[in-house]
Amino acid sequence: MRRIAIVFLLTLAFATGVQGQASAKRVRSSVRDTEAILRAEKIYTEGLLNGDVAALDKLFSDDYVVTKNHGELWDKATHLAFVKSGAHKFLKIDFQDPNVRLYGATAVVTGRLNTQFRDDAGEFTGQSRYTHVYAKRNGRWYMTTNHFNRFGAQVPVLGAAPASEGKTAKAVEGVTNKYCPITSDGNTKVSVNPKIRTEYKGQYVYFANEAAIRAFEANPEKAIARMSAEDQAAIKHNETCPYTGLKVESKFRAESEGKLTYFCCAHCKWEFERILSTQQR
Repeated sequence: MRRIAIVFLLTLAFATGVQGQASAKRVRSSVRDTEAILRAEKIYTEGLLNGDVAALDKLFSDDYVVTKNHGELWDKATHLAFVKSGAHKFLKIDFQDPNVRLYGATAVVTGRLNTQFRDDAGEFTGQSRYTHVYAKRNGRWYMTTNHFNRFGAQVPVLGAAPASEGKTAKAVEGVTNKYCPITSDGNTKVSVNPKIRTEYKGQYVYFANEAAIRAFEANPEKAIARMSAEDQAAIKHNETCPYTGLKVESKFRAESEGKLTYFCCAHCKWEFERILSTQQR
């Protein structure tokens, strides 16, 4: 009986030791993975600050998706193109209180984000909550999902340099074509009335009077052929987004000063309209 008890105790001690070693390995593995995730977060931060598209390309998984403030979804190519465009330049990024939770080959990071950034409307600070999801594939951690939600107002930075010129979409004063394609002729150019227009192939065309519109609609190609090269170019709508350089979609468009501008997504349209509202204050 005594011999059986000794064997049982030795077996229990061995099992406890093995279990302890396995637990220690899991703890060490968890620490290593947590450190790897925090390094990935640093790569993400520096990639945004420096516009380092190559680093972000390596960090993002092929099926990466980001949910923007107003619900728009961007895939990897769209996000990288936006960073490359420089339309939204981060000056400071401060990720606060990152909380890393590991679920096997998946990691979830949540926290708070303070930023200072610059676009054509000027320089601002803002705050957001964020969630990053990572997946471990072939021994590497990749960011697969990115979601953030801004809260509070974006605050202008007092004393900052004036808004930049020419990198992103801006309101254009006036109309598209300056001269009426119907009432003008080779010797006389008749200015358009900014209140008289029709839409043709996604852009406004202006005229001197209502009768000119009806004549135009009867044979638009003939009327356009009479226009100057400058006016012909003015009545063509943009085919690439002024923010990202990506192909536009017809449902994302905004009007400013008598002209239609098209965008690749709802976010760019919203950003354009936000800039317009700031300029009009």
